[in-house]
Amino acid sequence: MDPAKGLSKAVQQFGKELSFDAAAAYRGIHQPVLILAGERDEIFPAKELVEVARNVIPQERLTVKTFPDANHGFLLEAKSGDVPRTAPGYFETMLSWSKKQFGMTK
Repeated sequence: MDPAKGLSKAVQQFGKELSFDAAAAYRGIHQPVLILAGERDEIFPAKELVEVARNVIPQERLTVKTFPDANHGFLLEAKSGDVPRTAPGYFETMLSWSKKQFGMTK
């Protein structure tokens, strides 16, 4: 397959996602929001993602957690011969935030 045609097809399929306006989407949310970001995320850079969220979502409804050295999948870079690991605290953060939202204390 011609690489240019493959790229063109990807842009057609994912063009909408590639031009996603997070600020517009955030404006329509009126519930508490948890933003999780990986500092090494090359798809949605953490600094930009968090900045947009903080500019649009009221502080009292926003919780932000950034994971150092984590990529888009919240994985840490594997050391030689090792397998990638999930960023420490990733699952615990989701669970504790969710419990808080539903009034669960344990």
